[in-house]
Amino acid sequence: MTIASQDSMEALASRVYFIALFGKGFVRFEDDEINKKLNYGYAMLASKITTAICLAGFLPELGIHHCSKSNPYNLSYDLIE
Repeated sequence: MTIASQDSMEALASRVYFIALFGKGFVRFEDDEINKKLNYGYAMLASKITTAICLAGFLPELGIHHCSKSNPYNLSYDLIE
């Protein structure tokens, strides 16, 4: 499976998942209460994972799939996904 098809599969899975949870009219990045709560929960999860990574002696900025130089939490986001 190529990287492009992996991205497509992730997008498709995300679409199916969020429609199943919130209905056909749901759009993930709109400015509504559901998205605000999802973003808050994601931030809290990333924070806890980053803390665990640091306590284990790893560097959260050194990710496996996420590799942005401007993102200090690449490994955290890899583990979430």
